[in-house]
Amino acid sequence: MKSRKKRKRSVAQQKHKGPVVLHISYWPLLTGEPGLQLDVNSEQIQGMVDKLNEYDAGGADGCLWAIENDQPVPVLILDRAKEVADHIQYWSEQRPSDWFNIYVKDRSNKYAVVLAPNLKKSLDRLRVATMMVHETTFPPGTEFITLFRPLSFVTGRAMAFNQLREKIYAQKSLHLYLLDTKDFSMEAGPAGIDGSKFIDLGEFAFGTDEWIFKMVDQMLDDAKDPGKVGWINPDIHP
Repeated sequence: MKSRKKRKRSVAQQKHKGPVVLHISYWPLLTGEPGLQLDVNSEQIQGMVDKLNEYDAGGADGCLWAIENDQPVPVLILDRAKEVADHIQYWSEQRPSDWFNIYVKDRSNKYAVVLAPNLKKSLDRLRVATMMVHETTFPPGTEFITLFRPLSFVTGRAMAFNQLREKIYAQKSLHLYLLDTKDFSMEAGPAGIDGSKFIDLGEFAFGTDEWIFKMVDQMLDDAKDPGKVGWINPDIHP
């Protein structure tokens, strides 16, 4: 019995020997040194998360469904939309469609639209940057902890979405636009929106990452009715 216990402790002790690297993927408006490495423990991770949460951007206050080429397209309404769009261009090396996927999911009269980074591609870029900046590679056994924040809209009221649901899911991709909150009037509603104010992010394929879908599920769990507001206005064209 003693030897068995010793073996168990030995296995536990050898479970992870490599360094822990905090991989910060896409985070709205956050910039940093490429290839920066952090060996962290759980307390340091929480401190970093607290710091990242100071960059409170990316959560949309509304979603307008416009019509483009007879297909529905989401327009996320959020603060600092132009800055967020410019940062996405910078982060994605001017190729947002190559670096992001769009996720749409609904249930129980709730729905979410999420633009999330390709996490594998982001991690591969970190490996390349580490080789270029530090002239080294990550040792075997390295554990990567990835932090990111997507652009997202989630609501507990899916009336507008439900009118377009079949057309949305019939597509393989969605074009995505942003609109700054200052260019939207709650009093005027969607009828008062100037389509020329839309910021074009590009066309994004639907994502398939199961882990991100679990995150979207959690967003839907947390969504309240009425939650944030969604609209549909087929008279608005980007």
